[in-house]
Amino acid sequence: MFIDDLFGPAKKLTAQQKKIKYNYDNRIKSIPFKTEISNLREEYKIPRLGFSKDENVTLLDWPPQWKYVNDPKMRRMLSNDLDKLISEFHFLGMRTLQLLPLVFYNLKSEYNPIFSGEELCMLSDIHADKRRDEDNKAIGVREIREKDKSLDIKYPINLRISPYASQRDITSFLHNHRSEIKEMQKIYKTEGVLIGKLRKKDLDTAKLYDFAYENRERPYKAILALIQNSFKKKQWKNLDEQGIAAMIQSVRKSML
Repeated sequence: MFIDDLFGPAKKLTAQQKKIKYNYDNRIKSIPFKTEISNLREEYKIPRLGFSKDENVTLLDWPPQWKYVNDPKMRRMLSNDLDKLISEFHFLGMRTLQLLPLVFYNLKSEYNPIFSGEELCMLSDIHADKRRDEDNKAIGVREIREKDKSLDIKYPINLRISPYASQRDITSFLHNHRSEIKEMQKIYKTEGVLIGKLRKKDLDTAKLYDFAYENRERPYKAILALIQNSFKKKQWKNLDEQGIAAMIQSVRKSML
């Protein structure tokens, strides 16, 4: 059971969110990320492979068998460490809540924009931001200030737009200054982040693999016929029944 099941089906991803998901789906399988999870389990007295999930406990509950289940300080410390991990691996739009099942039960959560709807760009009103900062300081809300800092990490390059600028003015400005923008982006890029690496070919291949897996109960010959009727010829012209079996096995392994 994935945590997404508790919130209903995912919304349709935008092109930008697909890039974010691609980064998450691949980096969560990486050795550096798995090492971080192992270190957290060791530090917080969680079994190396996670706990066995009790049917009466939802994925939103702290595991009753965890040593620190009733310790607010340790729970807060773990949440803070997971927030740092999310920032370090550039899991835009992910929330601590979505990583808890992975840490505690070794269950992977899919990227689901229902939690945030974040994309690679955002709109920001500078005066509204200043008022918010002043309000935060006045009431001493540390959590909100920390969230503001994370925005600086995610979106370090700002575009300020006059209220009188037309859409043509904005797109023209971006086009004319694209070299400067790229140079600024290079400064903040982190090695290993896969956001932006997703290409249409990757999406088409992923759809083909998912389609084969969704029809895995059918005979391979029938799946091949369905693919030939549903996809462009260049995607299946060299595909045979053995290839169908390999695709299904590949998807199955990725879910482990």
